Amino acid sequence: LMLLIYFCGRPYHLHFKRFTINKNLMKKLLLLLSIISLSLVSCNNEETLDTATLQTETPASYDNDPTIIQLKGLNENLMSVHQESRGFWSFLKKICTIAYADAKGAFSGFGIGSMFGPAGSWIGAGVVGVGASINKGIEVFSANLSPLTQIVTRHDVEAAYALAKSSNIIYNPTVLGNRVNINIPRKYSKAIDLGKTHNMALHNYFTQDLSNVDIYNVLSEDEVEIIHSNSFTYNYDSYMKSHESYDLDFAIANDFHKADRIVKLFFELYNSYPENMDDVNYIINEYIKVIESDKSISDVEKQSIYVAFAVTAYSSDYWDYKLEKLQYDSSVETNQ
Repeated sequence: LMLLIYFCGRPYHLHFKRFTINKNLMKKLLLLLSIISLSLVSCNNEETLDTATLQTETPASYDNDPTIIQLKGLNENLMSVHQESRGFWSFLKKICTIAYADAKGAFSGFGIGSMFGPAGSWIGAGVVGVGASINKGIEVFSANLSPLTQIVTRHDVEAAYALAKSSNIIYNPTVLGNRVNINIPRKYSKAIDLGKTHNMALHNYFTQDLSNVDIYNVLSEDEVEIIHSNSFTYNYDSYMKSHESYDLDFAIANDFHKADRIVKLFFELYNSYPENMDDVNYIINEYIKVIESDKSISDVEKQSIYVAFAVTAYSSDYWDYKLEKLQYDSSVETNQ
């Protein structure tokens, strides 16, 4: 409007009798249209540049990121020490395989549920993490488990998680991880709560009759609506059916985000380094130090990363105990 006033200066009139327009007005209007056209082209170019910048945010974009470089260096140093001076990996591969599936499931579930907001992220991490853990645990320990526990239903997964989440969890060292010692900042302590709930849900699954549990009487209406929604159900079922969800050869489906890249690097170290729970605690705490020094990582990204770390730690402790108990029970039966 200001440009029109400036260029026109005063009102101009069509000369209806001669059907002509004032020549000065015509020149000024043409100049104005040219300026507007150039402005639009410039805006389009800026949009193209922004889009191109976003499209180039591929995994390669993080190769020069200081945090990624630091974590890669940490991995290389610890893995070289492991190869040179450490003995056979006594923290059995079975435990790592299951805990990896747990943590990856929780991390992926956090993302799956995020479409429903914060509440969806947490219940997604809980349900998908527990489902992945049970499926992988049964696969690994099938010879040691009763046939009934090997039939995994969606209802039992939800019921095991719901009971764990709703109960005032009584401290049980063998269930809640008395050997877990990770320094997740208090601001993100909900990740620790999820790790404990995760273990209690596993305990519920293997020790409780869940057939008569009505999750509608345990979870809130909003929570039930989330996990029974079409989109959550589809993503949950797809995740559980994919072999990539459990295979150590597949870490994160993609690492287009910094949090994905960090968790992927962590899993690489976790799958190669630990010999015991002290090692698990150590690598998690070393990663936390690096992550907390990076102010560019958002709170939501940190929360999702710490969910993966917490479930890794608590699941490692749970399945290590579970393995010891299964081996003990098996030896007792053999001696009888």
